[in-house]
Amino acid sequence: MEILILTYNRKDFLKRTIDALHERTRTPFKILVVDNSSTDGTKEYLEGEVGKKISEMMITPPCSICKAYSDGIKQMVTDEVFVMMQDDVIVPDLEPDWQTQLRKLFDDNPDHGSIACRVQKIPNINWTDGDLSPCRKALSAYCRIQRRSDLEAVDYLGDRNWDDMEFVKRIRDKLGKKCSWANNLFCNHLGYMCENKGYGKFKRRWGWSEARMTEYTRKPYPEIDPKTNVPLKRVCK
Repeated sequence: MEILILTYNRKDFLKRTIDALHERTRTPFKILVVDNSSTDGTKEYLEGEVGKKISEMMITPPCSICKAYSDGIKQMVTDEVFVMMQDDVIVPDLEPDWQTQLRKLFDDNPDHGSIACRVQKIPNINWTDGDLSPCRKALSAYCRIQRRSDLEAVDYLGDRNWDDMEFVKRIRDKLGKKCSWANNLFCNHLGYMCENKGYGKFKRRWGWSEARMTEYTRKPYPEIDPKTNVPLKRVCK
């Protein structure tokens, strides 16, 4: 299965994300990377990994998250079912592997347009019993599975800064398909608690205001099992 990663000026996180995919995915996959004009050495790193740790890369001019993802889907994704990821997440180390479990969830729920892995804490979700909990207005691409044909049908993701709400608006509201979180598949969201979200000295092209970031920093993620990424003390079910 193809895995599409969007990155911008977070080379160190990106390396960890890609390395973890190779270490923790035991079924066939290809990594496709969209670099939104990074200036921190990401481009050079990716060029050195083409044909090794990644299958293909492309560089977009500075643009919104939605447009960058859309360009990557149009130009690189060929699989009907594929995964979209951020550049600061670590997949879990499971057996069967995370990719097998996520794909089975998706195949077993054909009324869904997408299912996404959880991270340490997702606010305002009414977690349910079973494998899935419906999202509210947003479904982040921490590690999100979907169909290429669905995105083609809604003319991809447009040009908004954030894809999580726009994705649900198009897939659920326009196509009438469900969008849910996987209750028992967790990714480790590396960038949440880091200064400047891990962008270092570089100004973020996307992101909250400093005041908004400070507010969230006061609500730290819980400690997790490093293998499964499951919080040791579950904040919610």
